[in-house]
Amino acid sequence: MKLYNDANVPRIILEQEKITANLEERRANLHSELISLKIELNNNIAFCLLNFKEYGEHICDVRSYQYGQGEI
Repeated sequence: MKLYNDANVPRIILEQEKITANLEERRANLHSELISLKIELNNNIAFCLLNFKEYGEHICDVRSYQYGQGEI
């Protein structure tokens, strides 16, 4: 038990738990951002495919549109 206390194991465990909590929060935030980006991409693709189908000659570069460079 002395070795446990001398090594300050409870402090080390507490620090590791804080790091783990921060990483879990970051993972959740990144996952939410990923879902949002996938939804946005799917919406952009659907928009471009609809325009292509309706207007035949209207060709939409999804990559340009996605980054705000394409014409709507």
